[in-house]
Amino acid sequence: MELLLQRRGRSLPVSETVMRAAAGNEGLDGHQLMKILFKYRGKSLPVSEEVAKAAAGN
Repeated sequence: MELLLQRRGRSLPVSETVMRAAAGNEGLDGHQLMKILFKYRGKSLPVSEEVAKAAAGN
């Protein structure tokens, strides 16, 4: 994920669905995925109530 964001950066679309999947991902360390997404995309990420619920449940 990090390599992809390094190379494609802002041209790579990150949807709310992707954010929910990353936030709720237990097996691949969702916390680390979220850190990487915010590192490269920051405020441009779609963070909805559903994304917050997925993160809180992880």
